[in-house]
Amino acid sequence: MLKSDGTTNIFETSKQSRPDVADVYKNRIYTESGFKAVLPLDIVEEGVNTIAIIAQNDELLISEKPYTFSYTLEGN
Repeated sequence: MLKSDGTTNIFETSKQSRPDVADVYKNRIYTESGFKAVLPLDIVEEGVNTIAIIAQNDELLISEKPYTFSYTLEGN
């Protein structure tokens, strides 16, 4: 996760079964294409946050489009 001050946090992921993706693409190779990451709430900043997916196999592959979301603390 890229923070507003330019620092990043890296989180491990776990594989998730996605038979729905395999069905859409009509290819069983995508059955295990899902993943899950848990971000501790104390590292999420109020305001805009950016998440980019980085995959590593033989080389690093960074997603072309990061996911940006806005977070507001309750009561603010």
